Amino acid sequence: MLFQRISRRSPEKIFGIFQNVDAAAMADGEVAILNITATPTVPGSEAKKSAGAAPLNVIGVVSGAIAIGDFGLIQVYGIHTNVKTTAAALAAGSTINGDSAAAAVAGAIGDDPSSRLGFCVVVGASNRAQCFIKCMG
Repeated sequence: MLFQRISRRSPEKIFGIFQNVDAAAMADGEVAILNITATPTVPGSEAKKSAGAAPLNVIGVVSGAIAIGDFGLIQVYGIHTNVKTTAAALAAGSTINGDSAAAAVAGAIGDDPSSRLGFCVVVGASNRAQCFIKCMG
């Protein structure tokens, strides 16, 4: 885990270092899930893009691009300004989850906590939004 140094100018952020084991590169702002397999190469540090309507084991949002097989940063806590969304507009304050397009989508109140990504803070343009990420359990 990487913890941002305390600063008066930017909110706290926490990152995890994960290996991309997906069949494609991961782009900044995409939702990532923990890779759960019977024979992981590096147990607990393998990630892939979210897939499925309400993926379980959501670990955060990719921070910068991660090539196939490379290690990179996935933000697990704090404000992320470029979260990929499936809708052009998410209401500020709405709960967000991962979805099959590796994007954030507005979630229902009774959704599964393991698929929860955080909350939408400010709606952006071009299917991107500023969100507060909280994927630490």
